[in-house]
Amino acid sequence: MPVHERTERNIRQWQPASRRGRRAGHAQVLVGIVEGALAEAAQYTRERSRPWPASGLTVDDPHILAGYGELDATLRATRLLADDATRAFADADARGLALTSAERGRAALTISAAKVMSSRTATEATSRIFELTGARATTRSSGLDRFWRDARTLTLHDPLVYKAQELGTSLLTGEVPPITAYS
Repeated sequence: MPVHERTERNIRQWQPASRRGRRAGHAQVLVGIVEGALAEAAQYTRERSRPWPASGLTVDDPHILAGYGELDATLRATRLLADDATRAFADADARGLALTSAERGRAALTISAAKVMSSRTATEATSRIFELTGARATTRSSGLDRFWRDARTLTLHDPLVYKAQELGTSLLTGEVPPITAYS
């Protein structure tokens, strides 16, 4: 926006826009981390995991199959929510100065929901893959540990409790998040 068009309202309304965009981007990055973790863990399971003695082949073990199935289902749902957050940010951004506080708040809530779910999915999935791959997969040489470390580092950028609080406040009171540096 040209400098002469900047008003206090416009600056307050748009100052955090890049932060909302980063949070929507964070959700997408976390989804990508989970996708990579599951792909590499599945390959490790197929090629290197040792089956539990009573279960036969690792890829036939019902507990392993169900574990991967649950992680895949959670990833699919989280990916949809992250895509929704990306669209919400793009739509809000496209509205420009016509964006209302209510529209901005709804976009922020969608992005917060994606941040909460993608963070939880990433930390859970990158930890649970070790239950599915076995103890040998925890060695640094397997490389699977990097997914947990990368996910955990990214999830610590802003505390999830505040994102969840925004969602809870909206659900119980109908209020949208105020404009802050983190919403």
